[in-house]
Amino acid sequence: MRVSCCLLVALLTAAAQTGAIPPELGSIAGHIVAAGQGRPVPDANILLGGTVFHAVTDSSGFFRMDGLRPGSYRLLASHVGFGTSETKVSVAPGREVTVQLELTSTPGRLDPIVVTATRAPSTGHRAPVTTHVVDPGRQGGGMQTAADLLRQLPGVDLAGGGSPGLVSGVSLRGAGFGQTLVLLDGVRLNTAARPSTLGGVDLGMFSVDRIDRIEVVKGAGSALYGSDAAGGVIHIFSRRLAAPCQTRLSAVAGGGQRVDTGGGYGIQRLNLYHGRRQGKWEWVLDGAITGTGGHLANTDARTFNGASRLARQHPDGQTRADLEVQRRRGGSPGAEGEGQFGAFDIDDRQNVDMVRLTLSQRRPLPGGWRLDGRASAQQMRILRRNPVVQAGERPGDFTARHRLLYLEPRLHLTRHLLRPLTVGMEYRHERQQDDLIGTRTLRVVGLSLHNRFEIGQQAVEFGTRFDHHDRYGSQLSPRLSAAVVMRPGLTAHAAVGRAFVPPNFDDLFRPPEIFAQPLGAITGETGNPELEPERAWSSEAGLRWHGRRWQGEAAVYGSRYRGLIQPRVVIAEIADSQQQLISAGNLARADITGLEITQRLHLTRATLQLAYTWQNAEGSDGTDRRRPLPGRLRQKLSGDLQVTIGAGADARGRELALRADWQERYFNPALLEWGEEDDMDDDEAAGIGAPDKAWRYLVLGANVRWRLSPSNTLFVDLANLTDARYQSVFGIPQPGLLVTAGWRLNVN
Repeated sequence: MRVSCCLLVALLTAAAQTGAIPPELGSIAGHIVAAGQGRPVPDANILLGGTVFHAVTDSSGFFRMDGLRPGSYRLLASHVGFGTSETKVSVAPGREVTVQLELTSTPGRLDPIVVTATRAPSTGHRAPVTTHVVDPGRQGGGMQTAADLLRQLPGVDLAGGGSPGLVSGVSLRGAGFGQTLVLLDGVRLNTAARPSTLGGVDLGMFSVDRIDRIEVVKGAGSALYGSDAAGGVIHIFSRRLAAPCQTRLSAVAGGGQRVDTGGGYGIQRLNLYHGRRQGKWEWVLDGAITGTGGHLANTDARTFNGASRLARQHPDGQTRADLEVQRRRGGSPGAEGEGQFGAFDIDDRQNVDMVRLTLSQRRPLPGGWRLDGRASAQQMRILRRNPVVQAGERPGDFTARHRLLYLEPRLHLTRHLLRPLTVGMEYRHERQQDDLIGTRTLRVVGLSLHNRFEIGQQAVEFGTRFDHHDRYGSQLSPRLSAAVVMRPGLTAHAAVGRAFVPPNFDDLFRPPEIFAQPLGAITGETGNPELEPERAWSSEAGLRWHGRRWQGEAAVYGSRYRGLIQPRVVIAEIADSQQQLISAGNLARADITGLEITQRLHLTRATLQLAYTWQNAEGSDGTDRRRPLPGRLRQKLSGDLQVTIGAGADARGRELALRADWQERYFNPALLEWGEEDDMDDDEAAGIGAPDKAWRYLVLGANVRWRLSPSNTLFVDLANLTDARYQSVFGIPQPGLLVTAGWRLNVN
């Protein structure tokens, strides 16, 4: 362990001491304009094909790349709403190449630069795995959080409310919430702690006003990102500064129907963003206050999220510091509860305070190497308040303090067939001091190696990662993927990889609790210290097509799990009586297969997006009997229609958005008891909040936006028009009918 830490420090120190670019290296400078108009295109993405070199144009459409080895390169430029432009450039030693590219407007089209799929930037249509890029500015109105932006994607399953202040967990392709890795500007957000019992990361805390884009990469991602990425990766990118001085302000207010007692409740959100660029320095402040009165008893929540960024640009890289602060005060189940497969204490409250500091550096190193280093430290405090004590409960308030130290340096080398070769290391140390489970620690050291081979329009990527987990030993996670351009506008891709996911602290050690108002016979939950990590092989194959006004993708996928962690019923002697508790156990085997299809059409004044998911999820406890995995999606059909009325979407005018989401999912409470032969009947299922064994529902929504000017927008949103009450894997009822109105102002 000491050797690993010393090596990390040495790498970061070498980066800081690196001087100017050697004279034998060259550079590229350029200008990006809109075709036929001549106006600059700010925030365009520039990629040097087959390398990690990546740039973004400033407010005048200018970009620059330094520290390039002599040779020929493919230079690609893209921007949301424009087609991709490509040209060949030759870099000479000690010389600067000047280029000018024109981007042709294709309204609504999304062919962006993708970073997450390979960690070496590539255009979206050539990504070797299924990848979705979501841009809030091109989505229909009514999107308030990151959870809302992801809701319509195929293979994406959300749990929790999703409205301001309510918890939202996410699952990809039937994987659990803890099997989906969530990143914020490259920083890992998953921890061994569980501030909400949904597990994973709460996407409801990210307002759309702070999001530039979201990249969703599906399939086994452990070869690139380590544990917690068995289902895939969701990468959230913060808004960038598009002008020397920029201010954004948004305010939302509204209300919804109470699900339990009738009546209504209110919600509010206020977001302020301000950034300034002066010379080589850039700083940004971003803050949001959200609140909800609660769609169920004691589900009210108040949250403050603040972020700041200070960056210094170098001709050959960047030094950056990010500070993230979160303060949350809420009740259950908005902050504490599992609904269908667990229970929540109606009286409990939960406070969360979190601070995270991240330092990152991108610099060239001698010998043609480049360093991309990141160090992050996080501290989180969770206070569980227990105002009403019932039989079997532990009286008093309980505190958990979770600390995380995360170091990740990566080295890149681009030379001949190495396009690029990436060598990475990760060190993660987590410590939790909990009044309920005592003090627990976790250490993970990972080493990774990746390379990309390009032959014409074809690309093959191979990567492998070695992880040493101090509790579960060593793990090896390889991945092989390829993308083949069959003809212009048609690309085939395939991938196969391995992943593992260790259980979190609460899965292992959470002590039993008996709750005041149980759901049916289910009255509590407890940890299982005998849990083993999940291991999975995942594969996929698909086609991706695009034209001037249409684009789509179809993919088939499959995952075979060993030791899948699932909820199950256990019997415990508590308070002089036998109680049924929900714990977690490993299934001997689970198989998830599926089909995803998405199609997007861009008409003259309208955009239509359709997404369909079919999925089969089965598990076995080691016998010949196989059963569907409870709670997983079986089918999902989503539609999103955006219509522009009046002027174009970037000027004065009105926009109407209609959304529909129909789902069918597996539901059978008896599946929690894998040894039982008899299934629970419909009356028993209804007793714990399920409408039927076959769980189907339809959700409708609508939004209207008035663009008073390019920088001034009013909007009204209606969500859950059909008032479908049970829309989550864990059975937490949705907020019911929800109506909000708001205003956004953007000042440059």
